[in-house]
Amino acid sequence: MARQTNTVEVAILDLNRLLYAGSCLSVTAPAALGELCICPRHAPLLSRLQTGEVRIRTEDDRVAFYFVAGGFLEVSNNVVTILADHSLRSEEIDQQAALQARQQAEALLKTNPVFSERDSALIARAEALIKLRILEHARHASGLSVPNASRF
Repeated sequence: MARQTNTVEVAILDLNRLLYAGSCLSVTAPAALGELCICPRHAPLLSRLQTGEVRIRTEDDRVAFYFVAGGFLEVSNNVVTILADHSLRSEEIDQQAALQARQQAEALLKTNPVFSERDSALIARAEALIKLRILEHARHASGLSVPNASRF
């Protein structure tokens, strides 16, 4: 008989490192067809990930935020494994770099008629906006004020 538990084990890895490993109450991730929330005893699952925000609700009811760009999520035997193409902890996100990337992408979108370059700019802008949103969520969750949040 399987052991009943109120937590799920989770590991977030990218191609170069392990970002998180431990128990949590839930994991929310940007799956290919929409956001998934994985709770204890979830059915087995394999999904492609979109670029977006991963949220881990820890056993002390805090939320940790991560940026992922592509990859896969697997749920099996109460273990969630996220293997991302690229990932960052919220505290690793550089707000100024994200703002600059967004501004550069928007400038390119306004002036460049080449479709392939516009597509790259759309992706860069989306990633920058996701990173800025993660910073806003992380600061809000920790009770810190979010400077100039309206400009995101």
